[in-house]
Amino acid sequence: MAKQVLISIGAGRYQTSVILTGQKLGYDVVAVDIDPNAVSLQYANQAIVASAHSSDQTLRAIRQLLPGRDIAGVVTQAARGCITTTAIVAKALGCPHLDVAAATLSLEKNKLIRQFHPEVLSQTINHPQDKVNDLSYPLLIKHDEGSGSTGIQVINHADDMATILAADSQRFPIHCHKLIVGRHFGVIGLATNTGFYFYGVLEQFVNEDFRIQETILPATMTEENEKMILRTAQQYLERIGLNLGPFQVELIQDEDGEIYLAEIEASILGSHISDKMIPGAGQNDFIMDSIKTLTQSEFTPDIQSNMYQMRNKFPNTASNPGSQHVFSRKKFSGSNNNSVIGI
Repeated sequence: MAKQVLISIGAGRYQTSVILTGQKLGYDVVAVDIDPNAVSLQYANQAIVASAHSSDQTLRAIRQLLPGRDIAGVVTQAARGCITTTAIVAKALGCPHLDVAAATLSLEKNKLIRQFHPEVLSQTINHPQDKVNDLSYPLLIKHDEGSGSTGIQVINHADDMATILAADSQRFPIHCHKLIVGRHFGVIGLATNTGFYFYGVLEQFVNEDFRIQETILPATMTEENEKMILRTAQQYLERIGLNLGPFQVELIQDEDGEIYLAEIEASILGSHISDKMIPGAGQNDFIMDSIKTLTQSEFTPDIQSNMYQMRNKFPNTASNPGSQHVFSRKKFSGSNNNSVIGI
């Protein structure tokens, strides 16, 4: 009998782990990438050369190359357009899937900022001829595409803004954001049919150019503050309708304790965070749990920890309205390291 198939959307160097873990779970893993020389295609049982950012192209290729195969699920360890492709393709194939509208909204980062924190978005410049408002500097500019620190630039003076707008290579629209001084957290977890499960809260330290210099997991903070961080993350997830699958909610907490949403990444985290940091902090296999969530109709993570008690289960009110929050923690405290960050 042929094995069930797991589809991996994206096969760059950060997608190797999801392919190998899928095989460990007994699946034939079929990886999709537009680059025939993508690093991780060599590890897949079968490769599909198609744009991972095009759900139509990907779905057409899957149906042509895998007729009659039993497809268990569709996952991604990539970002941006791969997230919507994963949701759309999984839905079309009848697999467990992230709500397509939530997947789409999670990528509209500036729309989310405008919705949740209108005071932070100073102006959107659509054309080089647009009149620039009397902005307060320094500020942060961002583009629609990109995730994390990609496509972000700190602008210190009005003259610098004028130079940037006049550059031939400049892309529009440009979103001008207020800089926030505070701490930058990432809440990592899974949304399942029974609740939100949190695997940890990391902290990222950035330099003056907004480049990440260090990431630590778990972030050091009081129990009270972490509960607030987790509840805030859940509120944002519920407000965009994120119903199923892995996520990282990036939050910024300013010096007064106010929490702002930076972005929501609805995919399995790539690189060393999923491979090394999460297992090291709590002996949890986030990649394996993510695959199980997106291939099984019912899956409940069993989150363990050897550094501190991190066994939070917050009910997913999107699929279970009226549920009560249940959680238990060990208290820990730490420093108030600050970095200059923006959203």
